[in-house]
Amino acid sequence: MPDTGKQWMTLSRSRFPWEQEALDFIFERFPAQDNYRAWANFEFIADDGSINEVDLFVACPQGIFVVEIKSDPGTLRGDASSWTWEHEGRRKTRENPVLLANRKCKRLKSLLVRQRAFKKEAQPFIEPIVFLSHPNAKCLLSGVAANNVRLRDQDPSKGEGTERSGIMGGIRRRECPGLKQFQFSPVNRPTILALARAMEQAGIRPSQSAPRGRLRVRASGLRQSHRCLPGLGSQTRCDRNYGATRPDLHGRSADYRGAAKDHHQRRISRVSASRTSRPPRYPQKPILRRSVNTVRSCSSGTIQMPFAWTTS
Repeated sequence: MPDTGKQWMTLSRSRFPWEQEALDFIFERFPAQDNYRAWANFEFIADDGSINEVDLFVACPQGIFVVEIKSDPGTLRGDASSWTWEHEGRRKTRENPVLLANRKCKRLKSLLVRQRAFKKEAQPFIEPIVFLSHPNAKCLLSGVAANNVRLRDQDPSKGEGTERSGIMGGIRRRECPGLKQFQFSPVNRPTILALARAMEQAGIRPSQSAPRGRLRVRASGLRQSHRCLPGLGSQTRCDRNYGATRPDLHGRSADYRGAAKDHHQRRISRVSASRTSRPPRYPQKPILRRSVNTVRSCSSGTIQMPFAWTTS
């Protein structure tokens, strides 16, 4: 994306063209203002060890949002727990992605509030929005099931049909079911700046030396057990300044947790082998033995002791 003065950081371009098209749609309409900031397509490791992928993270005066992109075509029906898509005579049912996006909000908040930037700032409130990005998507959700769900914005002046407030209406004006309306802006400028610093302190930033598409994550944003896991992918790197990267598992069947366990067992084996083969670190202490019928002299004469302690 060209530099247009927008505070938009693309950490890596999506390998899915439909997802990247949805990000481009938002980028074209994103305000070029210092208090509108966005981070696109990154991953982080939560406190519970889970790896979470975020399509878009937005901080602006109207709120702080995790945007989950869904690009399925067809008609959407469902309830608060599950969605059903119908397209060309086929149906597929999945969990309501708002639930997953909400879990990502809580995990990302837990990571950010531990950073130095929020030592004296109020903790941010992060809200989920699911973006149905396909131009032909039709949403028939109603009631609670329609909360935090947005389609594309439509502008009649651009030949896009009838006017409709969509994802940008939700970001810029909170025009979205499930988002509470405020009389004043709920997020102030110091919170937005603290959030930007916390993202960098957590290691969520593009690598300066790795090829495009890699994301380097500092050890401060990881748990100790995930510091260095070699062999998980061709893009895994470790050095003195950074703990580990999220490996590129595209096209692979590697089990992340299984690889972590195997790596831990290999480390234990190496440490055990080194301890059994190396010489003792300190010299051995002298051994005390009993010596019976020992004669010792003193100022009053000679005394025969029943035993005495000697060293050998």
